[in-house]
Amino acid sequence: MGPDMPASIAGSKIVFNLVRAEHGCAHSMKTFEIPACGGFMLTNWTEEQARFFEDRKGCVFFNSVDEMLDKADYYLSHDKERERVRLAGMAAVAPHTYVRRALTILRYVDTGKLESWRDD
Repeated sequence: MGPDMPASIAGSKIVFNLVRAEHGCAHSMKTFEIPACGGFMLTNWTEEQARFFEDRKGCVFFNSVDEMLDKADYYLSHDKERERVRLAGMAAVAPHTYVRRALTILRYVDTGKLESWRDD
């Protein structure tokens, strides 16, 4: 967190994103911030994150500690694969800016369709 976060993310080979169990099948802001800062994201699978990324195309998902360790080991020794996923992640989150999200929410509030704002 803080002003050093983007440089820390960009300078790391792998950045772990752990969506806490209390968030259920959701995502966190790190779901977008890690790829936006140029990071390779290794994250636990959640339904919402899977709506934004396909596994190994923008991020890499895991479902257990053993799988996380195996995938971390794999991508630490496969630079080209890690770079391909990292670049795809940056491209995938490019349209998801704070301004665009705010405008989408305001548009749905204005039309009374607030229940479907997450579909955009």
